[in-house]
Amino acid sequence: SLLTPSRYAGLVSFANSPKIDVYRKVRVRIINTGNELLEFGDPIQPWQIRDSNGPFLESMLKVHPWLEVTRTKVEDDPDATVAAIQNSLDDDVVLLTGGVSMGDTDYVPDAIRSCRCNVVFHRLPIRPGKPILGAVGPEGQLVMGLPGNPLSVAVTYRRFVRPLIEHVAGLRETFFAPFLKLETNDQKQLDMTWYRLVTIDAYGAMQLVASQGSGDIASIVHSDGVAEIPPGGVAAGMRRFYAW
Repeated sequence: SLLTPSRYAGLVSFANSPKIDVYRKVRVRIINTGNELLEFGDPIQPWQIRDSNGPFLESMLKVHPWLEVTRTKVEDDPDATVAAIQNSLDDDVVLLTGGVSMGDTDYVPDAIRSCRCNVVFHRLPIRPGKPILGAVGPEGQLVMGLPGNPLSVAVTYRRFVRPLIEHVAGLRETFFAPFLKLETNDQKQLDMTWYRLVTIDAYGAMQLVASQGSGDIASIVHSDGVAEIPPGGVAAGMRRFYAW
């Protein structure tokens, strides 16, 4: 159980000993792949982009005091990718962004297999985030390959990675994703699960946020999270909400 303030109150009131058993912190390594990625403040060329995925994941993870987070970057090179993963397997969780699809420079799936990791799934019927990959390392490590587009990273982290990390940490309770009313209805449908950007109003209802796709960082900035739309369903209705 996570030691929340209310549980601390219970411990100091009822525990027989001032010492309790706890789990150690979970070690998480973020590996951002891509020759085009630059850190904030570096001089940038027209073909390059700022790495928003690394800071996003790092900030999402560091709010949890039961995690230790480190972040590195690797270029689009098969040997370098293998080395980066291999050097990270002392950690409990390895999160990679980019290089997980089917392109000529998408080396992550083969690199994960080269490190004796067992791929459990690769590609899910979801949008965004379809190329997501999940694997188990040789010592039981959680290894996840997330797509490179910012919204895909945000959705796949919130929907899949976070509950898996909580499982690795030994938490008995899982994170809470409530059902809220989505009031906007544009009649659009997909034959897969669709995670759509939304805002929350003062009454707890959701409204869709206009977006140009999974690379539209501006639309993510103006959102509070995503609503989960089932395959074949329209937006409006009671939908599960995943907050950033």
